[in-house]
Amino acid sequence: MTLGLPGARSGLSRKSKHLKSLKAKGIDPLILDAGDLFFSKTTVSGISGEKAILKAQTMVDGYNILGCDVMNVGAKDFAKGIDFLRELEQTASFPFISSNIVNEKNGELPFAPYKILEKNGFRFGVVGLTAELSPITRGNLRADPFIERGKAVLSELDAITDIQIVLFNGSLDKAKIAREALTSADLLFVSGDTRNPARGGSEISTGTVMKQLGKQGKSLGVVSIDVVDIDLPLRDLSNVQNRLKFLDKQLKRYAKKDPSKSMEEIYADDEKMLNRVATIQDELEKLKLELTAEGNSIQFDFVPMNKKVGEDLMLLSIVNETLSNCDALGPDKTPSKQKKPSSRSIKPSRVNPDGTG
Repeated sequence: MTLGLPGARSGLSRKSKHLKSLKAKGIDPLILDAGDLFFSKTTVSGISGEKAILKAQTMVDGYNILGCDVMNVGAKDFAKGIDFLRELEQTASFPFISSNIVNEKNGELPFAPYKILEKNGFRFGVVGLTAELSPITRGNLRADPFIERGKAVLSELDAITDIQIVLFNGSLDKAKIAREALTSADLLFVSGDTRNPARGGSEISTGTVMKQLGKQGKSLGVVSIDVVDIDLPLRDLSNVQNRLKFLDKQLKRYAKKDPSKSMEEIYADDEKMLNRVATIQDELEKLKLELTAEGNSIQFDFVPMNKKVGEDLMLLSIVNETLSNCDALGPDKTPSKQKKPSSRSIKPSRVNPDGTG
């Protein structure tokens, strides 16, 4: 099974194009968003705010076309207030969830705490959590402790779903706290931290598998899950796969010196290089054994949203129309008039006796 994690805001037409290519191959992915979908700042105003509203409305239209299954409400999604977010929710064909954002006045949850999705013969319990809210929501909403709420909701879902997923909006440091505490979750996806996700290493990650998406719109996160026994934990083979690709690339680079010969022939007079090649080949064999070991596993990949992906032309036309409407609103800030220097600040030019400056 496959999960698609679009990330926020940019590259909509390319993400749609890639997801359509997956569906054409018979892959029916879950499409999830961990939050901060609509705005890049906690508050927006003025002309830039008007543009942000147009773009947020386009994001809903785009995600409807993508076929998004569920979205966690992030702190920045309240940049134009709860009422505007409600308007967006009314036009969305996908649910907004949060299990720890609470109405200050009545103590109720303004959004559903979770969503159960059935796909590929499995039941997925998807939980929304947000670490903290911005001051713009003060007096209306609050974020209750995410560990306490997360444990309560996951406990409820454990008996009625096969795989539990947490969509977490907050810093990576707080996400790590959530990962350590919410041990019944199988997967935890992070939004709200724009640092690029770490890569490399050959260790297999066990326990709750945590993934972050990095900067907005730069990549499409794709998670492939292979389930052998639903009662076994997931093993994250992403780093193993990355290490395999890296080592294989190294060997191919070494072989380019003379493609007509074997590696042993190329470096017959270079014992150090032969040892290096042997070490790489041994590690490759061990990594391949790890990949084929029995058990449940996931592999996580970032698909760069570059020109090679192509464009969904219908969605691209929608995006371009929105950008044209934004341009028609004018510049975000009115350029300030340049002040004329006062007479006190003007220094007389020094002129030489011959008239030259």
